[in-house]
Amino acid sequence: MMVGEVKSLTYKPVTKLVSPRASNWSLFAPQIYHGSRRSRPLHAECVSISIKSLLAETKPGDGPSELRKIFKLEESTRVIGLGVARDHLLEKWWGERAQVAERLARLGLDGVTTPNFSVFSNAPRPQTMVSIARIHHFSEALSAAGAAVMPHVYAETDHDWEQWKTVLRDQPNVHAIAMEFQTGLLKEDKAHRYIERLVELRDAIGRPLHLVAVGGTKYASQLLKAFPGSFTVTDATSFIKTLHRRRVDSHSAEQSVKMAVHEDLADLLQQNIDSRELKLRRKLRLPMPAAAVPLAA
Repeated sequence: MMVGEVKSLTYKPVTKLVSPRASNWSLFAPQIYHGSRRSRPLHAECVSISIKSLLAETKPGDGPSELRKIFKLEESTRVIGLGVARDHLLEKWWGERAQVAERLARLGLDGVTTPNFSVFSNAPRPQTMVSIARIHHFSEALSAAGAAVMPHVYAETDHDWEQWKTVLRDQPNVHAIAMEFQTGLLKEDKAHRYIERLVELRDAIGRPLHLVAVGGTKYASQLLKAFPGSFTVTDATSFIKTLHRRRVDSHSAEQSVKMAVHEDLADLLQQNIDSRELKLRRKLRLPMPAAAVPLAA
């Protein structure tokens, strides 16, 4: 039945995909869960929001302006939709992919990563092939709805990597891809191998690719060497620490902050995000953006 849903175990997109040109995207895009407990918009060049949050927090028919009001973002903030989610949500979205794609397209996202349908190294081979085929089908659904798609690249065998080369050669409008480092690539040796394979993939298709590395902050040094000036890392660390009333300063140790349950978190979130980006740029020996907001003392 699963094979029938994807038409073929070796399915590749048959329609032209729409993809964002992400050449000037920021190095760091903090992930935001919601806009609660904040009285003013977050100052950030780019953020990421999960498809789960996008669907839960917005209403059908909402557009780019409503999206930014709901999540307390400035009008100029770029928004990346993240397709990383638990399996039960992935299955739900798969069954409703046309409707999901249409809702996401209306939000005017700057780009959206295809859902990361589970691929396991110890699973039967057909299951992996079905998951990769689902990624291609979902990419087509997003593009058909008018959303700028960033295919979620995952592969377990040399054959899978060769298939990705074929897919991306046949899709000259795809300029950005995504890879998730939070689960299967938590082990450094495996993550390093995958980054090397991504470089081979980019070189094989003969054009630049912008990489959105979900949870890839710990591998930022290697990503800088592999994709100089052409990658974005995103994670929810700053948002989660803010929810737990933790302040992360760029120079001192993390601290607990005494706050009332309903106290405004706008300043704390801004501080934590700015500090995380500053630490990342110091680690990579990169300058801070000229438009950056000075960190609170």
